[in-house]
Amino acid sequence: MWDFGLRPWYEYQEKYGDGALEAFGRDFRGYFDKQPPEGKVWAVVLSSAIYEYFVRYVSAAAGVDPLKEFRAIIVPPPQMVTNVRIGAMQAYMVAEPWNTRAITGNENIGFTFVQSKEVWLGHPDRLLGVMESFIDKYPKTYRSPVKAMIEACLQQSRKPSRSRRTAYRTFLYRC
Repeated sequence: MWDFGLRPWYEYQEKYGDGALEAFGRDFRGYFDKQPPEGKVWAVVLSSAIYEYFVRYVSAAAGVDPLKEFRAIIVPPPQMVTNVRIGAMQAYMVAEPWNTRAITGNENIGFTFVQSKEVWLGHPDRLLGVMESFIDKYPKTYRSPVKAMIEACLQQSRKPSRSRRTAYRTFLYRC
């Protein structure tokens, strides 16, 4: 991607300001059109992870139809760098430390294009979705993971390097 002129998002913003998305779209489309069909593969960690939505959103915003023009595959994070290196996929979206592994200590096979906070500031990074019928039928079972998630968030927020806001970034959603 780098060889085709794609650069980190912040560079597009610095250079083009309000026209950053249009400029990125031109570069992304130029890169994408030169790829063979088997070279149009992006990876995410889960089909239900927010990262897949980010990949599809950014692609669509840049003018590449994410439902028709490339495949999104599921790859465990520890295998992502190797899969990029051997050409099995061209890009992936994942949380730290996996994105940094493609940059440092791995012969610079990749670069961070955009961080999720630049796509959607304050997004719900983790989500527990439960059907209301499940809650009604198994209230104790439902309560257990909710308590565990709240406790984990509170513990994270107590670390000196973490903000208290960490505890409130986990959203519970009742379907």
